[in-house]
Amino acid sequence: CLHYAIMNAFKALSEPDSTAYSFAFKSKTKWQKIIALTPSLQNFSSGYGSEFGINTLNAANKILENLMCSYFEAISEKTKSFYRVQKLMIDDIDQFNYKDSVLIFCLKDKAETKHYSNVDHWICCVGRDNKSLHLACSHVLFEIDNNYAEHSSISSGSRFYNNSIEFSQIQDRTIYKDQIYQITKNMLQY
Repeated sequence: CLHYAIMNAFKALSEPDSTAYSFAFKSKTKWQKIIALTPSLQNFSSGYGSEFGINTLNAANKILENLMCSYFEAISEKTKSFYRVQKLMIDDIDQFNYKDSVLIFCLKDKAETKHYSNVDHWICCVGRDNKSLHLACSHVLFEIDNNYAEHSSISSGSRFYNNSIEFSQIQDRTIYKDQIYQITKNMLQY
């Protein structure tokens, strides 16, 4: 799910108006690059997610931060833009400005979204309204199948989202507070 959150962030910042199908087709080599960069791929593929077997949380957080930076560096190769990855505090989420940025964070299994709960899952947050955050989430289709729908987030222009989480759910018991990343697209200056 981390890979999907990365690609959802890339889509939201680079081609928010593209359909998921056309974006996936055009971005196939970007997907291949982030897969190639992933350590412990057997953990991702076997259902263990982003657990790299690191015993100390500080070491795991540093590895994850470096991995995020590497993913976005690979994604922006041969483009006129680059992506800045910056850690954020949980208290900053409710006032976050989605104009030029998105958030990637991991929900704990205690979190309840509009379409599912009890899932430890990485998501990309693309916008907000007065009561909830708008999520681009790879797990939604699995949960709701034929009822799947995407909506456009007004707060971020035209980014698409398929799930939401209420602000009341944004707390230490529902989000891994040391793994919140702001992704900002910047243009290279020549």
